[in-house]
Amino acid sequence: SLGGNSRLVVAQMSQRQDFILWEGTPEEMRAKFPSPEVFNRFLKDQSDPQSSPVYEATEEAVNYVSAVHGVAPSTRLLTVILSDMIDSSQDPQEKQASGNRMLAALQGYQQRGGSLALYCVAPEETRRWQRIVDMAGFKSGQFVIQSSLVENPILPKLD
Repeated sequence: SLGGNSRLVVAQMSQRQDFILWEGTPEEMRAKFPSPEVFNRFLKDQSDPQSSPVYEATEEAVNYVSAVHGVAPSTRLLTVILSDMIDSSQDPQEKQASGNRMLAALQGYQQRGGSLALYCVAPEETRRWQRIVDMAGFKSGQFVIQSSLVENPILPKLD
């Protein structure tokens, strides 16, 4: 359950400077998005499926969450990503460099105690992301990778 000081950040995986779409408390989220349909419409209105720099966006998201005002060393962090996790970058060298930066960011996030949940991952990407979270140092229970999103998804442990 989310505590009284909980903050939610909704970001997107596209090449926009303003990758943060919404940020606030759980109560503010329920007020702005009173139903799953309203939230889904909001997300679809913002999406650009042709532009998914997944490695870059994942790096930016975990760095942003770690730097949010008020995040202390004892703050429990959970980053939830709903994406097919297929990186759309075309340049192999840039993709490799971006992947290395993302891996370093994930390692720092994991060392800080962050948990990671990846949902809607394309089935052909699940092994790659398993390897990535393993290389980043995530232990069993600190992350979840699923190809679908269900009503009551499995969540990683928040230690």
